[in-house]
Amino acid sequence: MRWLMLLVAAGFLHACSDTDAPGDEEKSRVLLELRPYAPSFLEVAPIQTRAFPEDYGYRSYSSLNDLFWSQEDLVDKTIHLLFIKEGNNTYEEGNFYKSGDTWRSTVEMKTDLYHIYGFIPDGVAHGGVTDVAGLNGDYTKGVSFTLSRLTSITPSDVCVTVAAGRGDENGPDDNFAIGKFGFQAQQMADKNFVYLLFDHIYSSVCFSFKVDPEYDKLRTIKLKKLRLTSSDLKREVNAQVTLTANAANPLSVTFTGYGTATADGDEDGELFKEDPTKDIKPIRLYPNTPSDFLGCFVPGNYNAFTLESTYDVYDKNETAEHPDGNLVRKDCVAKNSINLRNLLATGTWQRGVMVKLTLTVNPTYLYMLSEPDLENPAVKVSSGS
Repeated sequence: MRWLMLLVAAGFLHACSDTDAPGDEEKSRVLLELRPYAPSFLEVAPIQTRAFPEDYGYRSYSSLNDLFWSQEDLVDKTIHLLFIKEGNNTYEEGNFYKSGDTWRSTVEMKTDLYHIYGFIPDGVAHGGVTDVAGLNGDYTKGVSFTLSRLTSITPSDVCVTVAAGRGDENGPDDNFAIGKFGFQAQQMADKNFVYLLFDHIYSSVCFSFKVDPEYDKLRTIKLKKLRLTSSDLKREVNAQVTLTANAANPLSVTFTGYGTATADGDEDGELFKEDPTKDIKPIRLYPNTPSDFLGCFVPGNYNAFTLESTYDVYDKNETAEHPDGNLVRKDCVAKNSINLRNLLATGTWQRGVMVKLTLTVNPTYLYMLSEPDLENPAVKVSSGS
């Protein structure tokens, strides 16, 4: 089951040799477009698995805007890549990053054959990329590396390359396949298209928020912060990644956790938070249109999770001065204990698996309809949509 994240990048690929005459460098530049892909999460219902309704088709990376539009930092993330030139058993690191409507590279490549490995998003490994080595000393056979100090619970959809290759504006070449990582630019082409296929290394939950319809007639809810923690998980992990070239299943990941539990720090497991400095505003919740949030976590056999929701409550007395109504309750906090292990028949979360939970905001008590005050609304959790 595959998400296809499609990114379009424009940049320049150097096709110069060491013997190029002065002025030849500009003539030998070739335009590069990057189109990375990623497999989609396999969505599962409680105690049974089922495929995404979109079947096995590909999707663009920008479609994350439609699914998790509330989490602006999920889209257009920078890609970190390792470039290994054929015959040269050393590597160079670089990024592809979004700049306006195009994607640009920090690496200058020649028209030699390269093997490309990497991950998205750049910066998710707080300790960087370490222990990079070719398989059996040969990068053409694959690569191993460690993503050091990954946050164990994160909104980031952490993915690793499982294929790289050439293509055109219509799609990758016929020989593009999982387990192949070779790319060679053509100097005379108007554009060179780099296709990258990524795979998830985390499990995930889609939290789908709604407001009870009757409650929505009385109050407006704005979600300000969402945080997922677990006493079963360490705050950070190292991910030891192995990519084997020409293998049907080239990706292998081993996680090693260290540190204290995720609940120890206020920012641990933070999936969403308003931030006026970044123009990230609170999300108004509605009864019929859900607001979806992605929470990713290290695969494994876990039990105790806590979802903490922080929100403001407004009455319906909307005026020009107070278009959302009067603020009657500030920074309400609802905590829900979630046993994610019981949602799966196997009890173990595999990478690339996602379950959807619906959370409905409901009041516990209203003093009086004429009073602009109420107890903290409860959040009811249920599976499915």
